Amino acid sequence: MRFFLAAVFLAAAFPSFALTVQDDLGRTLVLPHPAKRMIVLAPDMVETVYAIGAQSALVGVVSGADYPLAARSITRVGSASGLDLERIASLHPDLILIWGPQFLRALQPFMRAGIPVYVNNPVHLQDVPLFMRRLGVLTGRPQAAARAATRFESSLKQITRLAKHHRERSVFFVLNAKPLMTVNGNNWISEAIVMCGGKNIFANVALPAPEVDAEAVLALNPDIIIKTSRESLPGLHQKTVTLPPDLIERAGPRLVEGVLLLCRVMS
Repeated sequence: MRFFLAAVFLAAAFPSFALTVQDDLGRTLVLPHPAKRMIVLAPDMVETVYAIGAQSALVGVVSGADYPLAARSITRVGSASGLDLERIASLHPDLILIWGPQFLRALQPFMRAGIPVYVNNPVHLQDVPLFMRRLGVLTGRPQAAARAATRFESSLKQITRLAKHHRERSVFFVLNAKPLMTVNGNNWISEAIVMCGGKNIFANVALPAPEVDAEAVLALNPDIIIKTSRESLPGLHQKTVTLPPDLIERAGPRLVEGVLLLCRVMS
């Protein structure tokens, strides 16, 4: 009888349908039921919501959430520079997703009111399918999310097989043109360069997004320069290729398209 009563109390405290995940800050989130009113504060995560088929729960997004086309009609609740907290409150969210810890302080009132805030902080390519699966738990769509994650992982494996015979090429990736900025080796962009048979010339720099000068780039003499804007690069005359920024700079489901395109221009 004692064990039976203990089981009853546990079941009451943690319903069988409770959903538990850990976010990228190591924080444990427990939802009593799948999210039905989500606010998603990054374009790449909005894309992921659609990729797993959970868009019916989407009630608010940030400006810049422009893919797929249907996402453009979702209520805007702010931008990367700030949030409209009153509008967020008016939408009565039961889950808020943010990219990195930037908005955690601003969202403290919602967390104190019991609204879970999930922090997604992707660094590596494999963080994309990981987030898909976690989002599938939070939205009650684990199977659909698992299928989307598996497709992403399978695509990466196929790209790796296709690119393994490419000759190694040194690459300078332009994260920003003015000032001139790049990426070090600890991120999905650099991983994609390596996957495509390339070598990031600034992989060993300590800062994740260092500012560099044209002279330093010229001294390292990259075989190819990859950029995502139409801005000119004074003083740099190596072969330069421009990629769509949303395909390579967003850690969402379309990142596999960006990696494939990167491999093609590097081949």
